[in-house]
Amino acid sequence: MQLGSVAIPTGTTNLHQQQPLPPAAKRCIYFGLLVIVLVTVRKLLFVCGVPVPVRLISQLGGFVSFVFLVLGMWMLNRVTGVGLIRPSHLWLARTWQVLLIALFLYGMARGNSVSIAGKEFIALWFFSATWLAGTNNEFWIAITKALTIIFYASLPLIFFSTDIVAPVTTYSGTSEAEYQYIGVRRTNTLAYEFRPLIGSGMFLGVWGLVQPKGGKWRTLQIAAFALAFAIQVGVFKFRSSAGFFLLAGASALVVRPIIERRVRIAFLVSIVIAFSVGLGAFFMTEASNVLLNRIANPDGNSMFTSRIAELQSYIESIGLEMAVGRGLGGHYNAQAAIGTDHAANWHTVHLGLLVFTLKGGLPLLTIFMLVLASGFLPRPRSWLMHPCNMAAMALLPVMVLQFCLVPFGLSPMSSISYLPPMMAMARFGRTNNPE
Repeated sequence: MQLGSVAIPTGTTNLHQQQPLPPAAKRCIYFGLLVIVLVTVRKLLFVCGVPVPVRLISQLGGFVSFVFLVLGMWMLNRVTGVGLIRPSHLWLARTWQVLLIALFLYGMARGNSVSIAGKEFIALWFFSATWLAGTNNEFWIAITKALTIIFYASLPLIFFSTDIVAPVTTYSGTSEAEYQYIGVRRTNTLAYEFRPLIGSGMFLGVWGLVQPKGGKWRTLQIAAFALAFAIQVGVFKFRSSAGFFLLAGASALVVRPIIERRVRIAFLVSIVIAFSVGLGAFFMTEASNVLLNRIANPDGNSMFTSRIAELQSYIESIGLEMAVGRGLGGHYNAQAAIGTDHAANWHTVHLGLLVFTLKGGLPLLTIFMLVLASGFLPRPRSWLMHPCNMAAMALLPVMVLQFCLVPFGLSPMSSISYLPPMMAMARFGRTNNPE
């Protein structure tokens, strides 16, 4: 798709108004993404008989990808400057970074795991780096194309590995899993291990829906939405994904006509019909029955029973420390809710945003919430008409729900999963200048 040659509706801004990405920055960013992909599929090599140090590859690969991604973003910001970034947004991003350094040191003083604290530091620093780089239009174009390629390259890997049990990696090494039974959700398969590579499907679909007409990239990105929905909901039976995808699709279809003040009847009808047919076909399958059973009565519990039990364990364990957190690498005792021995040192909270109170207390949570809340500020129509900003606004209600209900995976390899939402949050920190 040659975005530079596409006529954008009156009042919008051409995506290529800004200077191109510096070649060195682009190479660093692409290499960082490539490393993430290679590390994500590392267990495939083990299954194929290649004796690779799976755990070492994961640790080194996560660090290398972080260095190259952040280095590329830094190069971009250095060349383009911060003229299009709101001063308040820039201040929040820089304060977040300073706070992370303090929280890492605090975690070390508390005796938290250096390895886990380091992984969390990398993941959270990546958030702030993307909050700045994501304000750049050219960064969006480069990343969305790269994510589209990664998405479609990963589809064969997922489809052909849904019946292959993934090897198990422990501190002592990697070996074949003793438990070879594959459940209805296929969470112990190689396909499930590759799932982060298609995590951008919802984002790509919304981005495609709000873009100007024409182009193969746009078609592929809209199709990625449907394919990601089919895999996340149909194959892996994620209850929350069903609602998130429906909300994201509805938001994109509603936001664009409202902002542009015109309704494309034929386009909307075709999208609704295609989605309705696909949804109807899905509900005729056995997979839909499994999904509905998980929502209505999963393992004898209501949908939110386990989340509430974990929340109670969290509050009882951390108490007033929630105000200051336990530093990076911080954990709490969730055995009462999770029911396993390793839950005595639980490092996350399923009700997503609460993890910031665990790691950094109210200061860390407040900064994140302020960046997200800036999406609700009033904007001129010229700002909203820009496709990047329009996509971010369409994704805003979904992000709010996801951040509240879905746990944050704070590890270097989660970068590819959090790249889309952090890019969307970055747009809220862009000035009202549409250029």
